[in-house]
Amino acid sequence: MPKQHLVFIDKEKWGRELISKSFFKQKLTFLTEFGHFGRIADATVLSVFINTVLNEAVLSKLPNLKFIAT
Repeated sequence: MPKQHLVFIDKEKWGRELISKSFFKQKLTFLTEFGHFGRIADATVLSVFINTVLNEAVLSKLPNLKFIAT
């Protein structure tokens, strides 16, 4: 199975550590703010906060996205 690219926005340090231990076989990206689309264009999973804006313009930049978690 190919690696999934999991992107997490605004995670606290303890959350990043826990996620890194749990998903160590996957490609992980942690961002403090949303908008670095060049780095995450191949993202398959996106974890955001409830107030993160995910509109058509944003989602169109993430063509491989399969799952969004809040």
